[in-house]
Amino acid sequence: MVPFYRIIDQSATASQRLATVRNYYFFAVKYVNATYPRLGLRPYVVPVDVDKKLNGLANDLTTVAKLSQSNVMLTVTSDTNLFENDQIHFEIHGTADTRYFQKGQVIAQLVIPGKSGASINIALIQLENYVALAARRLQLPPFLTDILQPMQLIPDATQMQERISKPGTYLLTAFAAQDFYPHIGGIPIVIVLTQQP
Repeated sequence: MVPFYRIIDQSATASQRLATVRNYYFFAVKYVNATYPRLGLRPYVVPVDVDKKLNGLANDLTTVAKLSQSNVMLTVTSDTNLFENDQIHFEIHGTADTRYFQKGQVIAQLVIPGKSGASINIALIQLENYVALAARRLQLPPFLTDILQPMQLIPDATQMQERISKPGTYLLTAFAAQDFYPHIGGIPIVIVLTQQP
């Protein structure tokens, strides 16, 4: 719903956590009310118990537990699709900003039988789906698991297609292109095609 996030520093005090959550919340309200009413949605209305809710988020046990291990990234999402004339609503979520994938780590693989008429484009899409599934298994929120950043194809797609049109068994592998933390915003991957012995 909003294209920005905030980080609660791992060493933040309770009052600093609350200030970060509060500032982020009101910035998000300002953003959604400036952006979405022109698309036919009714403006977000700040609830009367907003201070209680924000204090609850800043000091809830889940947030504190995540902060015991890393910084926490705050994001805004809506739990349902919004349609014309709907009232804007959203929730703030906290995600541990820890390393989920290490640079060079194999995230997902797909075996492709050679000379089978396989399409490398379809295989690449399938492999990206496997990367998203691997990320979901790590409890990453959907808006992070479904955004991939293919940084490089080795070899390029045309050469991949040529190779898989020959006999043999091929392995399409997605590696983490760099250490992945949620604040990066999308999972950077390098995809490599190799022929199996």
